[in-house]
Amino acid sequence: MGRLRLREGRQTGDPGFYTLARTAASCALSRDPGDLEAQRLQVEVLHRFRRLTEARRLAGELVAQTDDGLDHLLLGQVGLELGELLDAAAACTAAMDRRPGPGPLDCAAQVRWLTGDLEGALELLRQALEEEDPEDLEARAWRLARLARLEALDGGPAAVLLEQALALAPDHAAVRYQRGRTRLHEGDLAGARADLEASGPTVDAARALFELDPDVDVVASRLEDPRSFALWLAERDPAQAVALLEAEVVVRQDAVTRSALAYARHRVGIDTSEEARSVLASGIQEPEVLWQAGRILADPTLIRRARSMGPGLLPSQHAYELP
Repeated sequence: MGRLRLREGRQTGDPGFYTLARTAASCALSRDPGDLEAQRLQVEVLHRFRRLTEARRLAGELVAQTDDGLDHLLLGQVGLELGELLDAAAACTAAMDRRPGPGPLDCAAQVRWLTGDLEGALELLRQALEEEDPEDLEARAWRLARLARLEALDGGPAAVLLEQALALAPDHAAVRYQRGRTRLHEGDLAGARADLEASGPTVDAARALFELDPDVDVVASRLEDPRSFALWLAERDPAQAVALLEAEVVVRQDAVTRSALAYARHRVGIDTSEEARSVLASGIQEPEVLWQAGRILADPTLIRRARSMGPGLLPSQHAYELP
């Protein structure tokens, strides 16, 4: 039941399903504290709620207990979000050695993407799709959405992949969000609004909808992802954004979070050029990170690179011109 709730949460974008999954895990563990599947479910739920330090600790305990590929994969996925790329890469490799399949391939693709190897990430995601269970339509649609995003940033056939995904799962939140961002970039405002509204109450969806309608309540979704909310806030109340991101970076020290904090501090007048260069040294090619570094460093080359990555930026970011 807990895994079904996780699947429903991913498909609908409604975090209430993750709360139900947490309840299922708690019930199972109250009956048998040693239930490995319940412990794994608990780690996944903690990851969904971004309780990352706790998720990493529990995943590490599972790895020490089982040395199973499933547990190495959980540890790798949490490590990626924490910014512990070397440890995450090692965990993904251990997962692949013990249980080859689409999960470890996806994990390895994320490592490649975060270190600037877009082509390598695309290759691994395509391989993961080939190995995906053809009967698991939700998982296949979700992975197609992930591939479509990277293809879009590389100028590839994102639209085709998104339509394939929607044919498998017509209302999948991740797919609708990616198509909404694509339509927003292409100027199909009505289509973008429909897709983004259908993609669930996330900060990213609210930020994109705000581009269409300044009356959209972005604040209402702030707890879903404090980092994304802080980036929206950085253009409006940068001091508050700094406070949120300083708390966030205590836990998440990945390049995206560090870049967000550097940008928010830049917005309040602090020189964060060294922080921006440190983030860029990781090799990351995330368009919003490049755009933030471009503004911090007053580097039009970085701004142009970010703009070249299609729907990776919001329209207001595309419109920004360096003074």
